[in-house]
Amino acid sequence: MNEATMLDAVRAMTKRGVDGFHAGDVEGLMSIFEEDAIRLIPTEPEPLRGMDAIRKQIEDGISPDGIAHQAQFNTSMLDHKVLGPDLIITTGTWELVAPDGDVIMNGYWSNVVRIKNGVARVVLETGGTYASG
Repeated sequence: MNEATMLDAVRAMTKRGVDGFHAGDVEGLMSIFEEDAIRLIPTEPEPLRGMDAIRKQIEDGISPDGIAHQAQFNTSMLDHKVLGPDLIITTGTWELVAPDGDVIMNGYWSNVVRIKNGVARVVLETGGTYASG
């Protein structure tokens, strides 16, 4: 698989995830993760390992009481490196914007992504937040 095809698969995966987020579609969001994915994000004190842990965190985040409920999620890929025939690492920035336009949180991310049969899924997601003030 060539680099351009890999990047197309990553962009399609990102669109699935963002569309799922905006629709409040937990399964749409979950479709971007491998079964054994690990997620390291600033809102969680410990790594989230596997689909059950990741699903619970996503459900909590987009629930009516969650920090991300009705928020706009924006992301931009800044760089990438092909790691192997089916692995790519991508880096970028993200922001979570409240319905009133205020930025709730923003930061950076990197994902290790595996591509099988043209479908990209996250193996390892890391993210951080920019310091405020």
